[in-house]
Amino acid sequence: MEDSTLTIVKEGSVNIFEFKDKLTYAKLDSIKSEIAENFSFDEGVQIIVNLSDVKILDSAGIGLIVSLYKSTNVVNGKFVIACSSTSISDILKTVGVNRIFSIHTSLDEALKSF
Repeated sequence: MEDSTLTIVKEGSVNIFEFKDKLTYAKLDSIKSEIAENFSFDEGVQIIVNLSDVKILDSAGIGLIVSLYKSTNVVNGKFVIACSSTSISDILKTVGVNRIFSIHTSLDEALKSF
């Protein structure tokens, strides 16, 4: 997945979805295809969505994050966000997703939550 907006890495039993640059409507189809081709939501899956390198997040990107959360929740998994960007965190808090799942200020902090 080189030169991609999404990289999926595994840290122990935790799957880290690392997004870069833009998480927007224009990137949505390619991101969904990458997830469908490279990831399976198995029972008890653990996911961190790392938004620390995201510079632009629109409503479609937020919708994708919520969709990932729902897919994780259906299989009794755990889902958290890692985001060191204050502006992106503020967007997520403004739309209220921080009431649905945890938002951590670093990847290390998110990993410690498992």
